[in-house]
Amino acid sequence: MVYNVSSIQNSNQMRKKQSENVIKINLSGKRKYVHPNGTLYDGMFKNGKLNGFGTIFYPTKTLEEGYFENNCLNGTGRITNIQMSFEGQFKNGSLIE
Repeated sequence: MVYNVSSIQNSNQMRKKQSENVIKINLSGKRKYVHPNGTLYDGMFKNGKLNGFGTIFYPTKTLEEGYFENNCLNGTGRITNIQMSFEGQFKNGSLIE
């Protein structure tokens, strides 16, 4: 599937804004966390930040899965929503490959 670059950039901006507010408490290890806005994170935490393999389910029906570092996808990951799905290599939450 070919993706519209502006759609991917808009999706990245939305996800970054949401993920900035996902964790406000100091969790470590494998956990499930539900944010008051309805976002669910199931995966690894380190010092209150998403770190390691995990999955985020946003209320917007967007799913983000892969390896996280400092609350952002870093490494192999996949983002899926009602309109599109893409996977590849991410750096600081942005698709690079």
